[in-house]
Amino acid sequence: MQVLFIFQVDVVDRAHIAPPKRLRFKDVVKFKRAPGFTVNQPWLQPSSTLSFLDETAAVAKASNGPAISTRTDQLHSPPSPQIQTEQAPGPQSTVTSDQTSSSLSPECSAPTVNADAIHHRPWEDSYAPSESLAHAVVGLSPTTIIATTPSPITTQDTSIPNALPIGLQEACLIRHFTAKLAHAFDTTDRDAHYTLTLPHRAMNSPVLLYAICTVSSRLLTSWWYSKASKPTVLHFDNIPLPELDESSAIHYHNACLGLLLDFANIPVDKANAEAHADALAATTILRTYEQLDTSLTGLDAEVYQGVVQTVMSKHHDVSIYSLENMDKKHRDERGDLILAEGLRTSACLIALRQEIWSVLLYRRPFRLPLAENMDYSTLGPTDDFTWANRLILWCADVARFCFGSSTSMPQSPEKHSPAYEKWRTLKDFDDRWTANPPAYFRPLYHCPARPERGDYFPVIWQLNDAHIIAMQHLELGRMLLAVYNPRRQRVGIGSSASNLAIERQLRESIKVLCGLALADKRFQAGMTVAAIGISIGGEFFDNVREQGAIVGFLKTLEEEHAWPTRSIIDALQTAWGVGAYA
Repeated sequence: MQVLFIFQVDVVDRAHIAPPKRLRFKDVVKFKRAPGFTVNQPWLQPSSTLSFLDETAAVAKASNGPAISTRTDQLHSPPSPQIQTEQAPGPQSTVTSDQTSSSLSPECSAPTVNADAIHHRPWEDSYAPSESLAHAVVGLSPTTIIATTPSPITTQDTSIPNALPIGLQEACLIRHFTAKLAHAFDTTDRDAHYTLTLPHRAMNSPVLLYAICTVSSRLLTSWWYSKASKPTVLHFDNIPLPELDESSAIHYHNACLGLLLDFANIPVDKANAEAHADALAATTILRTYEQLDTSLTGLDAEVYQGVVQTVMSKHHDVSIYSLENMDKKHRDERGDLILAEGLRTSACLIALRQEIWSVLLYRRPFRLPLAENMDYSTLGPTDDFTWANRLILWCADVARFCFGSSTSMPQSPEKHSPAYEKWRTLKDFDDRWTANPPAYFRPLYHCPARPERGDYFPVIWQLNDAHIIAMQHLELGRMLLAVYNPRRQRVGIGSSASNLAIERQLRESIKVLCGLALADKRFQAGMTVAAIGISIGGEFFDNVREQGAIVGFLKTLEEEHAWPTRSIIDALQTAWGVGAYA
């Protein structure tokens, strides 16, 4: 049982009071990092069952004392006597540096970058590394997020308003996210919100900070501990992080989840638009963590897919998943990016990809609110990113047609049934693309598979990762349309030939998916989409060597990106009737 104590200190004349006693906080979750206590430490025993009341609003209303604000001139200068944690409009509290010494080291001062500190190496200093932020700042309100955020590009040497006390460990996790993970989110985002905007906003937004640290620590520890000899201290970029271990992601996750739950009470209006965009982006990041965590739990509860669905349903926000919205640039009349709109759209498109993957993996109905009766015949020329998002939206439309309960196909569909008309509309787009794709989507290089040389997948080089993810979703849609053709002969004469043709189509599509992904094995999203395709039709590979290549591909995905593939491999081997591969 954890009890949250709220301390409010009114600012008075320090000359007339005795110095406060030094406070220490015991970490009740990670016992091995708890500070030591003396043998005669007094402990309070509750006289009866404890009840918990949220008095945040009352405390905030009663708090009229001025706050003590400080300014840190250099990122790694010695800590000032007072460290102020700002929250708006919640209560203001002042904590002395002695009180925070057990959780935040001197390098955790306000993250103001100074030229003199650029080459400083804080991990080589004599003082101990910082305590995990997830243990130190667990009481931040989501209202902290609703604050004016400065431009990501600034040359002023001033402290960032409402900046969080980010320690060395959190700074490394943000760097890891930016360098290794963000690009997979930004594949079809021309403005690269997850690479350029989110790390900056995480310095002021607890929900984003905890989300980034959750998935980053999960991937970093998974990769580090997968080494043959398990090290005692995890390192990032040769920086030792002694407090980072396999349980760190859980602490960050729990802190983030607590903040997300409070967003239901924040009004959805223009004033809070950026805050809700932050929360939606954090949800997509935690969904990635949830998918990664299935390798440990063996269960994908799809909690965060449900959160996104609830948000969309609550606000009846269907227009964001429409062809018209795919073409929007989210800029004002001066050409400047509208942050709330851009970040929100970016997060929603990531949620759309995640929904497609879940629908195909678990064969469940499509949950996100797509626009109805989208007309793909009117699409005109546009840029790479818009085309990529159009193709992903088309793939989502195909998945909804195949798995959505509202489009269940009758046993014996007629030629002009609504199901066939919808299928024909979706297939017409594929036919038009095949006949006349945009010139820049044609492969830079293509070489067919050469199984006699051990090359079981074709070599397909696209110009960029947006092209890869777009062509992969086009291939996923083709696979689904082949299987769910309402006119497909299911029984009787000709059904066997029809089934064999579909199996051949699925095998060829999977080879294309893998060939696109293997053009850049560092691209996690491309490798993942190929694995989704394998889960659809991988069982139809009957060549032993091709089966081995499929398993090798899935193992590479798990080894390089910590993406869980064991369940897919087990299912394939059961379908193939073979034993486990070494």
